[in-house]
Amino acid sequence: MVDIKVYDLGDGLYGETSSFWNYINLNSKQVVNNACKRKTTPAHELWHRVQYAFGYVSGTPNMKWIVEATASWSQAFTNRGVRDYMGRMNEGLNVPDLALIEGRSYNACHLWIYLERRCTYLAIKKVWSTYETNGKDAKAALDTVVNDRLGIGFDKFIVEWSKTNYIKDLGGAGVYSYVENKKTKTSCDVVYGPLVLVPRTSVDIDSTSLYTDAGNVSSYGADYYEFNLDTTDQDLNNLQITVDGAGVNSSFVDISSSLKKKITDGTNTKEVYLTTFKPGKLSRVGVIVGGGSAGVDYTIEAKACANLDITGTWDDVYGYVYNLTLEGKKVSGTVDTGGCGVWNVRGTYTMSPSKLNFTATNPNYQNGNDGCTLWFKYRTALATCDSIEGTWRNYSGYSGSFTMWKRPEGEAVSRAVMAGCAEGHITTGPCAEGSQGITPTSVKE
Repeated sequence: MVDIKVYDLGDGLYGETSSFWNYINLNSKQVVNNACKRKTTPAHELWHRVQYAFGYVSGTPNMKWIVEATASWSQAFTNRGVRDYMGRMNEGLNVPDLALIEGRSYNACHLWIYLERRCTYLAIKKVWSTYETNGKDAKAALDTVVNDRLGIGFDKFIVEWSKTNYIKDLGGAGVYSYVENKKTKTSCDVVYGPLVLVPRTSVDIDSTSLYTDAGNVSSYGADYYEFNLDTTDQDLNNLQITVDGAGVNSSFVDISSSLKKKITDGTNTKEVYLTTFKPGKLSRVGVIVGGGSAGVDYTIEAKACANLDITGTWDDVYGYVYNLTLEGKKVSGTVDTGGCGVWNVRGTYTMSPSKLNFTATNPNYQNGNDGCTLWFKYRTALATCDSIEGTWRNYSGYSGSFTMWKRPEGEAVSRAVMAGCAEGHITTGPCAEGSQGITPTSVKE
């Protein structure tokens, strides 16, 4: 049994309890006389008593992000119509670059609101019951639950939450949203909501822009950037964004008007994201920079690629040299394969997103007797302003991956050689297949 004691606790303290007590204190002035706080404050304090039942001891360090935040969530679970918990959500949304485990408290409420949104309220109960049995490790408990229910670990769940805090305000947000978004409620003469926009660095971009910045983001925190594209600039048909930092994670959101079009998650600590589009058809690109488990220093660069064009000379990891011409969507030209001679190239190029697909055909095919196959096909996408990545397969049944680099006008040195793909010198990475004797022109023995 838990006793309830009611007396004046002073301004600003609605209620209190402790795992060392068998009672709850409620503020006689600020709670008893307020019809809304009479509902939500007891719910908050009773949830603390639930936490004690699962083994939490008051004062355990680095626990407020789950202790006070799930108690704030309980106000939503028991009295969603009051909506005073939205004040805690907005407190958290206003400080996105705050270390989650070491720095957050009540203002992590929106993390648990999001967990309920994705997994129902039972997931929060399961986190606490897992905490009871896993050695009292709150982070590991949440990791277990999101792995079981969503198939992702703790770190990835935080990335999803960080994306939600930005994407929630866009059309077509889907799971990246809160039920509370754009809602306002007046309870006991206090207005709660709507949810605030997460702070972001806003940058205007045209076809001549170059933006660079350096920053630091806390452990499981996030920084946000929004690049506003000049839709009247007919030369602006692409944007390349580079996020670089050891341990950093990044996500990119293409936006047309206020509608989410595409979300792309980075996979590298140095991520180069290139989006291509018809002039005026894309209005913004949002970038979420996450601090991961340790927090990171990072740099970010955004620029429009000058003269982004397929026409020109290209080199690939196999030492092949391509001379390509783009007319409309049709690509034609030749590729000098070295030992197998010059082949004909035919294919297509499309933008939004950018894709280059072509077939190279051997005009002097000799049934493979000379070690040269009949054809190979490349399926590609522009990776940076001047490089292409993709996969290939050939007539003889070989397949692999590759990178191509566009050679600037007047430059004689192959970009492939500059990148370290000299024949026979590379045994790992994107040049490995070429160095091991398997190439797009190869014939199986």
